Amino acid sequence: MLLLLVGCSNGGDAEREVLAKAWGKPLITKTNFLERLEEEAPQCVGRNSPSCDILRRNLLDLMVDEALLGALAKESGIQVDPATLKEEEEQIRADYPADEDPWKRLPSDAERWSQANRRRLQLRALLSRTLPDVEISEEEARAYYEDHRELFIRPRTVRIRQIVVADRDTAQQIRKRLKKGEDFASLASQYSLSPESVRGGDLGYLEPGQMPPELEEAAFSLEKGQLSEIISTPYGYHILRLDEVRPPREEVYEEVREEILEILLQERIRHDYRAWLKAIRKEAQVEVMTDRMEEIFGGREP
Repeated sequence: MLLLLVGCSNGGDAEREVLAKAWGKPLITKTNFLERLEEEAPQCVGRNSPSCDILRRNLLDLMVDEALLGALAKESGIQVDPATLKEEEEQIRADYPADEDPWKRLPSDAERWSQANRRRLQLRALLSRTLPDVEISEEEARAYYEDHRELFIRPRTVRIRQIVVADRDTAQQIRKRLKKGEDFASLASQYSLSPESVRGGDLGYLEPGQMPPELEEAAFSLEKGQLSEIISTPYGYHILRLDEVRPPREEVYEEVREEILEILLQERIRHDYRAWLKAIRKEAQVEVMTDRMEEIFGGREP
């Protein structure tokens, strides 16, 4: 089905370079693999360890899948619109600080990231054409809820306000004013360095695990309306106040319905994708030369 654009091997030396084949033709060569390994995990280029063995094998499997899917996308006439590619890159860039732009870390990164992004968009288009539309029924969602009710027990949550300042002296002065009855929200808006100062220091409802440990310990030990002592962290000096407490409770189905539908949808998509990819590999008669990986890196591949 796929017209793989990799030339046939000529002779024993060329054959020894091949790490994976499809329909008896070279798919991934030693040179291809080492170049990618240098980009993805340079620490494992010259190192033989169980973790690197696993990483290299997983990377080879990934490269095989990418090559097969790329060929299938090409055969299906799937092209990535430059405007769509640019828009996707801008969305990815937005997730990084300006000084960590993934396209600018190294001179070779721009093309590498663009190629990876193009492959992702091609795969997305290919899957939308190939995999069946997935629908989750109400009965499936309700059954999942009944079978996994323990997942929807929400722990005790606390609604916290905080004021963060740069030095202890300022924190002490503010705490004294709070003890005298001055409004917490007003002082937070005036003095706090933290972003939620615009909301009067309101952090909203928090569960265990959502705050730095030193702040969490203080927050969950307070009584309603109580002020914390001054807490020092790398971010500054904090004063907390506990405004409200919600006890542990089990969420009803209607509250978590959309969450469950998304969980089941992603599970179904992953299942269908794995089955589809397995069928493509079988049709392509994929061979992975594990013994050659051993020759290159020594040791035994898992």
